[in-house]
Amino acid sequence: GHKVSLYESDGAIGGQLRLAAIPPGKGLINNLITYFDKRLKENHVEIHLRHPCTVQSLRDQQAEVIVIATGSVPIRPQIPGVDFPHVFTAHEVLRNPSFSGFNVVVVGGGLVGCETAYFLADQGRRVRLIEMTDKIAFDVEPRSRILLMEALRRHNVHIYTECKLLAIMPDYIKVGLKGREEEITLDTVVLALGSRPNNSLEAEIRKEGWEVYSIGDCHKP
Repeated sequence: GHKVSLYESDGAIGGQLRLAAIPPGKGLINNLITYFDKRLKENHVEIHLRHPCTVQSLRDQQAEVIVIATGSVPIRPQIPGVDFPHVFTAHEVLRNPSFSGFNVVVVGGGLVGCETAYFLADQGRRVRLIEMTDKIAFDVEPRSRILLMEALRRHNVHIYTECKLLAIMPDYIKVGLKGREEEITLDTVVLALGSRPNNSLEAEIRKEGWEVYSIGDCHKP
């Protein structure tokens, strides 16, 4: 029964669902975006695409309650070489796989790192995956994990566990592998090291005295 306006800085709704639908076998996630689009229209939600929300736009809307769902952004660790031009986040190569060279190292063995490694290997890249703990795909539902691990094996993704990224060089990385330092040659580094809240808007809006709720990844990834 509320009158709702939705502001989205991108040109389409869906956010990270659009990225989640890209790896092999995940295309059905697009059905969820289609469902939400249908429901928004049925419920007469006023949608503003390519329209980042600002304090002024909220004033113009005469907003009474504000729900912030601005999501999260990938973490880029403060290590030597992280700003080299051959270093990308998993989000960037999922959106545009042409960023990636042939010889790829994916850093981070959670769901995002594993699915990105699978995605790139499925496109014919040589992929290695490094994870600082002793287990990969630790955040994946057990039955899905079995299928994902099999897909990585089938696509010859070489997995290094207990392997910590120390520094990035133009054509290799330095890692600490089970207590010893080693070098791994590569063309491209892909970072999949989790996300941090994208919540800079919240503090600005709260100063205005509105009733504000932050939800989803912008509250806690």
